Amino acid sequence: MESPFTSFFDTNHIPTDDEMARAQSLVSSYETIVDELNKEIEPIKAKLSALLQQRKTYKDLILKHRNLISVIRRLPSDVLSTIFLSCLPDSRELSFRMRPNHPSVVLSHVCQRWRHIALETPLLWATISIVLPNYQGVPEVKNGEEAGSEEMSEDSRIHLHRWLDKARLIRDVAQVWLSRASTSSIMLKFYASDVLNVNKSILQTPQSVLSALRDLVDLACGVCERWRELEFQVTVSDCDESPLCKLLLVPAEDLPILEKVFITFSQPHTTQFIGDPPQDVASPRVLLPSRIGLLNAERLCYLDIVPPSDARMSEWAQSWSSLVDLRLLGFTLIDIQGEDFLSLLRQCPNLVVAEFEMPVLRSITEDESSVEVTSPSDYPVICPNLQVLKFRRGLPPPVVPLSLSLPSLSSLTVEYTLSAYLNGQDRFMPWIIHFGETLNTLQLNSFLPNPAYLHRCVNELLPNLTSLKIGGIPDFLGPVTKGLFPILTKFIPLQPNAGQDLEVGQSKRSLPKLECISCEAAFNALWTERQVIKFITSRRSVGGCALENCSAIQQVKVAFPYAKTIDVWNSLAESSVDVDGLHVNFVYPGAPAYRLIPA
Repeated sequence: MESPFTSFFDTNHIPTDDEMARAQSLVSSYETIVDELNKEIEPIKAKLSALLQQRKTYKDLILKHRNLISVIRRLPSDVLSTIFLSCLPDSRELSFRMRPNHPSVVLSHVCQRWRHIALETPLLWATISIVLPNYQGVPEVKNGEEAGSEEMSEDSRIHLHRWLDKARLIRDVAQVWLSRASTSSIMLKFYASDVLNVNKSILQTPQSVLSALRDLVDLACGVCERWRELEFQVTVSDCDESPLCKLLLVPAEDLPILEKVFITFSQPHTTQFIGDPPQDVASPRVLLPSRIGLLNAERLCYLDIVPPSDARMSEWAQSWSSLVDLRLLGFTLIDIQGEDFLSLLRQCPNLVVAEFEMPVLRSITEDESSVEVTSPSDYPVICPNLQVLKFRRGLPPPVVPLSLSLPSLSSLTVEYTLSAYLNGQDRFMPWIIHFGETLNTLQLNSFLPNPAYLHRCVNELLPNLTSLKIGGIPDFLGPVTKGLFPILTKFIPLQPNAGQDLEVGQSKRSLPKLECISCEAAFNALWTERQVIKFITSRRSVGGCALENCSAIQQVKVAFPYAKTIDVWNSLAESSVDVDGLHVNFVYPGAPAYRLIPA
C-alpha cells in the first residue's frame, strides 16, 4: 500500500503544517484498519492455538505408542545386560573411574527397568577405581601435626580437609560399588601415595591422611579373594610403616583367582635394601619382591611391573610357571648381568610375550668386543612358547641369546636410547644370528646396526621376515639408513650349499618373504619418494610378469621430512605395477597421511 509520503520516509525532510495535518489523518485511518484486522485475527489465533495443542497431543501419543512398540522393550533382560556390558570402556582407561558420568551410572538412571537390570548385573560394578589425589600439603605441615594445630596455617587446614573429604567420598562410593558387584570377581585400581612432597623435600604425612589411606586399603583387602585383575600405582615412604604396603603383602593363598597384575611401585630416596648392612638410619626400608604375595598367586598369568629405578632384576626371579605375559620395566640404574636375566627367564618356562626395560650401557666390556660370542651358559634356558620379545633402552649381554632356546620366537622389538646405541650396538647381532631364521616381525626404534651388520641381517639372517618396522632413527645414522633401500631392491646371488648345483645367474631377493615395511623416522630422510616407488616396483608384479623368488609387498608406510613432490599412484600406473591389494601410506609434515588403497 502506497502512501503519499513514501518518498519522505527515512529522510531528513521537515513536513509543513499542511503535510502534518494530512499525515495525522492518515495515521488515524490506518489505526482504524488495524483495529478491524485485529478483530478478524483473534478468532483465527484461537483456532490455530487449538489446532497446535491438538497436534501436540497427537504427537505425544505417537511418541508414547512408538516407545510402547519399541523393539528394545521386548529384549530379554539378559540381552539388555549384555548390551550394557558392551558399553563399558577399557578397564585401564581413565574414564573408568567411579564418577556420575560412568556408563554404569548413566545406564542405571534411564528408567526403572534399566536401573533394576543394571543393579542386577554385578559386572557393571566390578571395576573398583580408587584414585587418590596426591597430598601435596604446604610446608607448615610438619611432624605429623593435625588440622587444627596452632602451627598449621589456614591454607594447610583447608587443603587437608579437602583431601580428607575426597578420600571419604571415594571410600563411600567404593563401598556402594562393591555391594553392587555382589560376589563377582573384581578389577581393582588403586593409585595412591603416602609421601608428602613439598618443594622436592619429603615431609612427614599427617596421621589423618595415613588413617584415611588405611581405611581404603582395608576396604580393598577385605575382598582380596575376589581380585581377578589389579592395577597398583603406589608410592610409599617406608614399607614398614606405610598402610599402602598391605596391598602388596596379601598372602598368595588369599588370591585364588588373581590373573593379571600391573604394579608401579616407587619409594623416594631408596638407597638401602633389607638385608644390606645399614647405611643410614634415616633411609626408608625397601620392600623386596620375595615379600610381595601378589607375585606368587597360583593363577597369575599376566604381570606388568615398574619397580623403583634402583631395583635389581636378580631379586625379581620368582617361580612363575603360570605366567604367559611378563613385562618388567624400570630397571634403569643398576647393570644387569647375563646370569641375572637368564635366572629370571628360567623361572618363566611358559612365557608367550615378554618385555624388558634394560639399563643404558655406560661402556662395553671386553667380552662384548665381537658379535661372534661363543661362550653360552652351561645350562641353556628353554622357553618353548615365547613368541614376542621386546627390549627397551638397551639389550642384555651377548651371552644371553647364546644361552637361550626360543624355537617359537617370531617377533623382536628393540628400542634403544642414543647412549645405548653408541655403547652397545654389538649386543643386537647375536639375537639375529641365533633367532633370525624364526623371526617374521622385526621392529627397530632409534636403532639400526652398522652397515656391515645391516647387510648381513638383510641378506642372510632373516629369510622368513614378513614385517619390518623402523622408527625414530637419529640423524647420525644417516649413512647407515641410506644403504637400506638399495639392499632391498637388488638381487643377491645365491651361494650353492654342499651337494647343490645352481644355474649360472640364479639369484634371490633379500628378505624374500617381506610383505610389510614401515619407516616412520620423519626427521631423517631414510628413503626418497623415488626410492620407495622403485622398491614397490621391484616387489610387485609388473606388466603381468609374476615375481620370482620373493613375496609381493602388501603394505608400505613411510614418513618424509619434506612436502609431497611425486604422485605415487600415477608413477606406479606408468610403470604398469599391479596395485591390487597394495596399501601405501605416505606421511608428510603438516599434512594428513597420503594413503593409496585401491578398490
